[in-house]
Amino acid sequence: MFLLLCSTIQCSGKEVLDKARSLVLLLATLAAAITYTAGLKPPGGLWQDNTEGNMAGDPILLTTNASRYKAFFYCNSVAFVASLVAIVLVQMEILVKHHVLEAAMILDLFGLIGAYAAGSCRDANNSIYVMALAGLVLVYVVIHVIFFTLDHEDKHHGDQANQLLEKRRKRLLLFAILAATITYQAGLTPPGGFLLQDDKLGHQAGDPVLLYNFPRRYKAFFYCNSVSFMLSISLILLLVNPNLYRPAIRSNALSVCTAVGLFCLMVAYAAGSTQHLKTSIYIFVLVGAVLFVAAGLEPPGGAWQSSGNGYEAGDPVMHDIRRPRYLVFFYSNSFSFVASIVVIMMLLPHWLPNEKKEEWEKWSLRVMNWTILLDLVTLLVAYAAGSSRGWKTSVYVGTLILAVLGYFAIHMTLSIWSDRCHRHRLRRERLEGSQENRRV
Repeated sequence: MFLLLCSTIQCSGKEVLDKARSLVLLLATLAAAITYTAGLKPPGGLWQDNTEGNMAGDPILLTTNASRYKAFFYCNSVAFVASLVAIVLVQMEILVKHHVLEAAMILDLFGLIGAYAAGSCRDANNSIYVMALAGLVLVYVVIHVIFFTLDHEDKHHGDQANQLLEKRRKRLLLFAILAATITYQAGLTPPGGFLLQDDKLGHQAGDPVLLYNFPRRYKAFFYCNSVSFMLSISLILLLVNPNLYRPAIRSNALSVCTAVGLFCLMVAYAAGSTQHLKTSIYIFVLVGAVLFVAAGLEPPGGAWQSSGNGYEAGDPVMHDIRRPRYLVFFYSNSFSFVASIVVIMMLLPHWLPNEKKEEWEKWSLRVMNWTILLDLVTLLVAYAAGSSRGWKTSVYVGTLILAVLGYFAIHMTLSIWSDRCHRHRLRRERLEGSQENRRV
């Protein structure tokens, strides 16, 4: 009986760890996908020509509103680097046990919020309103749960009820991830595109075209898209902790948030559907191939719009102006793409005979782990080379790895210290209890 109980506890513990790993991989894949794309195609667009001291291929927002662009860039980069580090370290069981990776994903999501608030609008008030939406969602969920539980006694839910609750959680998480992916990209690159230069009416380069042509339509798109994005991020944050999502799901608070998010998503699409939003569901390995093909076919900095001054229309701007940086991006991106294809091919060994299958799986697992590690490293190099125009900024992106690892170390140290204090307190309480029993 004791052995059976121990094996059950071990299985349940292993199941919890596997769930945590799956959640971290899912969230890290989401964040890596959208931040990589946003870093190479920043909000506000890119200068098309070398005019008025601006270099073709440089971000327009860096010239027109440098502080806002830097806020977007560093928040986006923190989220991207944290995602890659989490994907690499997700196999370390001790980090999963101490919830270090979940804490990293929360940091990741806050980075997305900061990048969205800085890059999706040009007014400080609008940025504040966007960030306040997340707080309003969390307040609503708490109030909804409190009022729902006033007239309901605590009940012990059976295994079947818990299984149904986990299925609902998975569906809500998939919706939140899909909605966050769509709304993040749409908010940073709104329908209608951006003005590529200042015009005679006083409109500034980098501002959304739809804002001036159809202001009401743009505001409807912007606020509905922002509400949907913040609802999605808030749902993901709540669905990480069982103590939060269980009462929230049972009280249907998260279902209400999901319905509101879907409605806002439909309104945003109706308001901004002059250009159809292209959406994709990214899965861990396949996302690499999709991103690298997109980045390779549409490199950072854009392409020359016309032939002249020794440039050919269609050639990458960065290739002609910053050739070393372009070559670093090109070869890193290409290596990462090929590595993704190799991993996908190694996952399909159906042609092997049964007696060699086990040997192949052991060998291929080691090869795939190292290939994925190199894949992510070259992805980071491609991001650093393609998302900025100065080597100094690229070095800053690289040093973010050390900052994220430092964050992991601090969280790990605090978690271990807390566990030791807890065990020490329990040991002391047991010792005091045994001494009292002896006296009696």
